[in-house]
Amino acid sequence: MKKFNAQVLIVGGGVAGTTAAIAAARTNASVMLIESQYALGGIATNGMLCNMFGTHLQGKPFLGGIPNEIAESLITSGNGELFSKVPLSSGPNVVVDRVDYNPEAFKILLDEMVSRHEIDVWLGHTVTAVHQMNDKVLAVFGTATEVYEVEADMVIDATGNANVFKMMAIDIHRDEKVQPVSLMFRLCDIDKAVVRNLTSDTIQAVIRQGLEAKILPARVLGIAKIPNSSQIGVNATRGVDIHHNDTKALSQAMIDMRRQISEIVPFLKANLKGFSDASLSGVAAVVGVRDADRLIGQYEIKDEDLMKGVKFEDAVCTCCYPVDIHIAENGGSILKNIGGDGYYTIPYRSMVTEAAPRVIAAGRCIASQRAAFASLRIVGTSMAIGQAAGTAAAMAAVSHTDALTLSVKQLQQKLVEHGLRIR
Repeated sequence: MKKFNAQVLIVGGGVAGTTAAIAAARTNASVMLIESQYALGGIATNGMLCNMFGTHLQGKPFLGGIPNEIAESLITSGNGELFSKVPLSSGPNVVVDRVDYNPEAFKILLDEMVSRHEIDVWLGHTVTAVHQMNDKVLAVFGTATEVYEVEADMVIDATGNANVFKMMAIDIHRDEKVQPVSLMFRLCDIDKAVVRNLTSDTIQAVIRQGLEAKILPARVLGIAKIPNSSQIGVNATRGVDIHHNDTKALSQAMIDMRRQISEIVPFLKANLKGFSDASLSGVAAVVGVRDADRLIGQYEIKDEDLMKGVKFEDAVCTCCYPVDIHIAENGGSILKNIGGDGYYTIPYRSMVTEAAPRVIAAGRCIASQRAAFASLRIVGTSMAIGQAAGTAAAMAAVSHTDALTLSVKQLQQKLVEHGLRIR
């Protein structure tokens, strides 16, 4: 069996894992990144998400660091566009900033960034086992026909589901109640001028009409304008009571949501101005899951922390996105704005556990309660957490320490040097 070595191993190449890899490389560590799909970016690219939240606040860059570097790269290249104070279709009284983008261009941008930093990327490979040794971590990965080993000083769990911790037989948190899943799709030949001027009132009227006709399965009709094209991304499907670890149920949900799309498309063509010539141009191959298994860390971000807009002493990044819990029973959402001055911070303690000193959680699988998770699970915050995790892992590997003995103050200083907002 062929064996590799890396100072930092990152399992999962979604936005959190890819950002972690870039951050670790910029902190002078050798980096290996393993991703089961054949493109980086996770749900943001393979899932055709088409918009990212949390990178901006009130029309200005908010997170800083790599997240805003990525957002601004998409915008300046013409592959992204910033919209400020946009009402959420699931609750128009809550407004957010968002960047609509071309997910195919996002894939290419991430490829370019990891290549520029000479990161050892393994697409189409899956990690199947992780073993903690004295001062190293050994991971087994491969395909159906090939198996390899990699020995690393530090590992980042960026799987979006705490899979590394589970492979190490470390206890995790799992919510009993799950949010609905979704499947994004794209429409082409849209009248861009009309779509650009769609109002929240118009969208809400179409949602009511779709619910009455039993075409729309939920009170959600998210429309993302894909820049420099006549295409839009649409979020309107729902699969309810589908647990994110039940692969058979997810398989059936994909089939059912594609059937929903076949009914939603003609409905939108008939009922939205500017959509009459629209046709279906793409359906995501990856289901959008709103839940995740999560680490039981040194600190669990509490729902009340968000309502108070808490700023932690060991903060490593920030989040300004509201609580957004999708409800299966009535097809709606529970939406709550962040308290205080409109944002809170992510504490380093929520990313680490005494049970695995050489593993750091990144993205959705950090320690958090349900409502807190429903805020921080978005693309922007996941990238910020990824940058913090990658920087921490690299600093620990280069200084021959681990996640628990790493100086948090030195980590914060490095993150600020690299442009990430921590408070």
